[in-house]
Amino acid sequence: MRYLVILSLLLLQSIWAKPLRFAPLPMFKSELIMEEYRGILEHLEKELGITIETVYYSDYKTLLEAIRTSKVDIAHLGPLPYATLLKETDQVQPIVQFLNKDGQSTYTCSLFSTREKVSSIDFIATKPIALTQPLSTCGYLSAAYLYNGANLELKEDNYYYANTHSNVILEVLLGQAQSGIAKTSEFLSYSHLGIYELARTPKWPGFLWVGSPTLSPTLISQIQNTLTPLYYDDPLHRELMSSWGDGVKYGAVYTNAQAYKPITQLLEKFQINELP
Repeated sequence: MRYLVILSLLLLQSIWAKPLRFAPLPMFKSELIMEEYRGILEHLEKELGITIETVYYSDYKTLLEAIRTSKVDIAHLGPLPYATLLKETDQVQPIVQFLNKDGQSTYTCSLFSTREKVSSIDFIATKPIALTQPLSTCGYLSAAYLYNGANLELKEDNYYYANTHSNVILEVLLGQAQSGIAKTSEFLSYSHLGIYELARTPKWPGFLWVGSPTLSPTLISQIQNTLTPLYYDDPLHRELMSSWGDGVKYGAVYTNAQAYKPITQLLEKFQINELP
């Protein structure tokens, strides 16, 4: 019996010692991951006494499969990938939603072109539009929403995927596509190069960390209690958070599945053929 107790304790110790597997956003190139996430992950390791291992997936399709099959414990997701998971399982847990530099938990997507004087999207709708990824919220879903608002339809032969927001912008700047859609903040950072906004989506719920079924409620609560009290406007907190990546350094708030209902409703309305 004594040996069984010792064996059980050793087994539990080995489980606790396993690194927490964190998957960042697929939109980041792998060499930029540590720069973006190093600070916040090191803070969690220090505060919670855990080890975190970063695992990278180059696209949302493989990342979502990794969550479903418990190959990762925490993933940084956009609202559409999270809504896609919600359609399949209720076993994923939203941990925190991240704020942007304006202190907002929402963001928008912009449809743009190099044609400054186009007053409606009717003209560009006849030409192929550059999109990010099927599972990017600022991709097919937002484009279909904006086209629908103009009584237009985003047809299957009228778009293609360029993978990242910056690639979409580059496609338009180089004349490979007449229009594109990207996160508004990303569009604005390149707007001085001669691209012009034609339409903008409503505010979508922001990016978040999602826990897979492998993550215990206790650890989820510990992560929430470690991150949500931090405010970037607080000088002491800013000193800690200033080296964190832009996607995570402005603070985080509690969230729930209900906050993402606008995206799940759009997902029911617009069929994205390329979704896994």
